[in-house]
Amino acid sequence: ILEAATLSLESSSSNVAQVANQDAAPPTDASAASVVPIDRGFTLEGVRYRRREEHVKRSHNVRRRDNGCQQKLQKDESNDTKDTLDPTDEYQLKSQLGFVPGNAVCVAARLSKEFYCTNNQHEEAPPSVVQLYPMAVRQAYEGGKSDGRKFKGRRRGAMRTDNNDEDVANANVSESTKPKKERGWFIESSSATQNDSSTQQPRQIIEPFPTLYWLTSPILRSHISKIELSKTNGVPQMEARLRSKREYLNQMKRAHKSYGKQRWELLTDGDREEALLRGWGGALGDERGVAGIRPKKGGGDGRWDSVKCLHAHSAHFLAQVEEWRHEREWKKSAAKEEEEDKGNNNDESLRSLMADCNRDDLNLVGQWTIEAVLDELV
Repeated sequence: ILEAATLSLESSSSNVAQVANQDAAPPTDASAASVVPIDRGFTLEGVRYRRREEHVKRSHNVRRRDNGCQQKLQKDESNDTKDTLDPTDEYQLKSQLGFVPGNAVCVAARLSKEFYCTNNQHEEAPPSVVQLYPMAVRQAYEGGKSDGRKFKGRRRGAMRTDNNDEDVANANVSESTKPKKERGWFIESSSATQNDSSTQQPRQIIEPFPTLYWLTSPILRSHISKIELSKTNGVPQMEARLRSKREYLNQMKRAHKSYGKQRWELLTDGDREEALLRGWGGALGDERGVAGIRPKKGGGDGRWDSVKCLHAHSAHFLAQVEEWRHEREWKKSAAKEEEEDKGNNNDESLRSLMADCNRDDLNLVGQWTIEAVLDELV
């Protein structure tokens, strides 16, 4: 699944400038039409909840985990119009990806002024990164091994089934000792009838989705694809650079752990419990890092010196910088200092934000990749 998603995201546009202009165009009924893959558009209740939470966070200038956010969310929870993406963001994501992922929670970062300029101070820049819920719905595959790759990506649900379906009393118990549900979490179509096979719709299955951030901008994807193929900043060179200093490895370990922690916390309480019952805790917790990458054996809890595709690392880094920027604005507002214009969030250069951002868990590989992209633009 992750390989297919990566291939889809890394398919570069033949005309990057044309796509960028299309991203910035106002949505219309005719132009907004998009062919959505049949197994990509289903939205889980956990996704809707996090979208409502994101709306409250931004509209009331509160942080997601604060009590104020939760209180306002409970007060506004009956309003179903807030559990969708912003219409403009939805249109732009369709323009960039060809569809809107059903597990898209929010836009996690936007293009900076190095890549997008506008004279309208209240116009937000197009998305560059989207945050994804750690569970997704796919069409269950009913075929066999003869179809090769399709079978490999859709065979969940045909694995082991444990008979004990009791609830997990202690979330800290190791997964090997927890009662497990069937790994396949199926959603039956409400229109399907068991008596008439001609009207029965394909079953859908909920699957763990360890990739938390997707790079959506065709401009950035194109630049990063070139860097990934280069002999100076490709994946082997990035791995060698990581291993050159212990401080690099320590920072990447913090980045991977931060990614896994954030992914696990993004799940609702109910979905976390389901994940534990179905044996998905290892895939969605901090045992795996960026885009589900596993540490190599050795060095205590493993060595985090492997590099996933540069697109995944760059998406994580850009989301971290944007999160830091929002936190900085929140602190200024909370201290009743001079507030910045919140209408246009690409009025600062990405270089200046990167220079000011002082997080100790920044994704170094993503940072090096974005620095290489910015150097190309000079």
